[in-house]
Amino acid sequence: NHLLDEPLAVLKYAESIGEPLLQVLLNDQSSRGCAYAIPNECPALGSAGWPRQVNDTGPRYSLHEFGILHPNHAFTYWPGFTLNPALWDLYALVQDFSDVGFLPIFDTEDRRFEQAFSLKVYDAGLMVAYLPRVSLAHIGVDESAYGLNNFTRPWDELPSSNKNNYDKRHRPRDEL
Repeated sequence: NHLLDEPLAVLKYAESIGEPLLQVLLNDQSSRGCAYAIPNECPALGSAGWPRQVNDTGPRYSLHEFGILHPNHAFTYWPGFTLNPALWDLYALVQDFSDVGFLPIFDTEDRRFEQAFSLKVYDAGLMVAYLPRVSLAHIGVDESAYGLNNFTRPWDELPSSNKNNYDKRHRPRDEL
């Protein structure tokens, strides 16, 4: 099996049942630890989101929902779409953005361009899913692409003591 077999099956299945799915994240999103693949910080693997399964025997996945209060949903404060490792349906992106008059481009002058784009995805009626597994280490935990490009976001400006505590929790992928 290839790493992308399951997310591809999820995208194809969602299309077949009319579920407007744009993206399947390769890491579970039940906690920031799962999303970032931080060892020992993903105790609720597979517990967040609305559970789904491709047919009766295919891959399991969870559907993200934005802005709800429910104990089975983590990260509901985030609209859904993210630049974390995922498989995207680019056809759905272009088609559904066109239907609502959006251009599928990032405004990189916006300090929150990922979040702004995510809100456009949400407004276009597209959804995001994630697999109940941890597949890839997130390399932007210690230094994000925003920081590397001298483009800090408000939440990147944490006091150094908070950053040091967070950095100590991150472990290299070979320790997972």
